[in-house]
Amino acid sequence: MARPMRLRSASAHLVGSLAAIAAQAALAGLAAPLAACGGGGDPVAVSVQMALDPATCGAVPDPSALDLTCAATAGVWLRRASTGEVLERACVDFGGDAPTLADLPSLLADVDLATASSADVSVDVAVYAPWQSASGCPTLDEVAPSGDAQTQVVVSGSSGGVDLSASPALIEVELACGPIAAPGDAAACESDCKGEQDDCYDDSELADCEDKFDLCEEDCSPDDDLCDAQCESNYTSCVTASPVGACQLDFDSCAEDCSAGDDGCFTACDEDYDTCQDAICQDLFDSCTSGCDGDGQCAVAAS
Repeated sequence: MARPMRLRSASAHLVGSLAAIAAQAALAGLAAPLAACGGGGDPVAVSVQMALDPATCGAVPDPSALDLTCAATAGVWLRRASTGEVLERACVDFGGDAPTLADLPSLLADVDLATASSADVSVDVAVYAPWQSASGCPTLDEVAPSGDAQTQVVVSGSSGGVDLSASPALIEVELACGPIAAPGDAAACESDCKGEQDDCYDDSELADCEDKFDLCEEDCSPDDDLCDAQCESNYTSCVTASPVGACQLDFDSCAEDCSAGDDGCFTACDEDYDTCQDAICQDLFDSCTSGCDGDGQCAVAAS
């Protein structure tokens, strides 16, 4: 059993542990047996159980099969149920190389919250990403964008209003899942990205631009500077439509400075072009694949 997660108040003292439980009634959940003070101040046993919502997490959800696809934070909040006022909060970052929702019990094992209230209190739990607790511990309605990626709620749930000192037999929190990406979805996405990268390396469009430029020049009369300038402008517009257009224009400028027959100079221009193209095509691939989990956002991914 995991180390205890404690929820304390002046009239209610809850001490419990979160532990993964097997699927039951089509739910694979997280359970928290707790202890609370009764009216006389003596501790009495209560239980808080968290289960994954089958409608959003799958028919028989398995926490260990639901991977978190980027930096994520788990939060626990004690709130005034009627007003939403936050009485106490705590956020803890998921660690490791491949965290899953099954890590939630051990992650929250040492959480210690205190509040002077025990009645009309809700226990809220959520996981959201991309986020790190160093940036704060916002409630679900306070979650804001983090960098260029929109922070989203991965799973969330609330007990609703309960009286902690009344020792209810069971406090339930059902966690609803955000978008779940199947492994096949990510594989197909990465395959599409590879296709885009291959297109980036396809120089046929640039060759077409050169052919059009040559045809344009053939139609120009000798010493017709205006016609030549128009051909150059058309060529530049054609080339810049390519992802590696800037590389081509740099090559053209480099080659113009090479003396006739200077193979070393032309080779250096070619190598610079290749380096430029590699960098741009790799950036396109990396940018594309960064959106292969959850359509560009962090999500729960079924492993």
